[in-house]
Amino acid sequence: MLNRLDLGKMKLAAVDFFVGIGQLKRSNSLFDMVILDPPFFSVTEKGMVDQAKESHRLVNKVRPLLRDGGRIVAINNSLFLEGAEFMHSLEELGQDGFIEIEEIIPVPEDITGYPDTILRSPPIDPAPFNHPTKIVVLKVKRKG
Repeated sequence: MLNRLDLGKMKLAAVDFFVGIGQLKRSNSLFDMVILDPPFFSVTEKGMVDQAKESHRLVNKVRPLLRDGGRIVAINNSLFLEGAEFMHSLEELGQDGFIEIEEIIPVPEDITGYPDTILRSPPIDPAPFNHPTKIVVLKVKRKG
């Protein structure tokens, strides 16, 4: 209710990511927004999710599901993927003109830790993000 979402329009389904994406593509479903927040690493019969090595591939899987001007909120929680490397992979996706990095969303301080509660630095440099959990809003332009 806080987000003012119409719960009557929402559909939740427990389905393998790769199977679900295929079903949505075949049904010609288009969305205004997709929140892409997969686990750090997962293997199923249909495919593999590896946020450290190929998060860009997951973005490309969901991109056809967006309306022109739609948004992908891409969340990468790989502790060992540098922020600059993640941004570089997203910038490469945008070279064709169909994805634009619109915004970096910082992780709130009450989750990242206040300066006097942080015990050590992350194992990698998350910059330009403020935390190893990297959140980016991508704007999608449809072909044609």
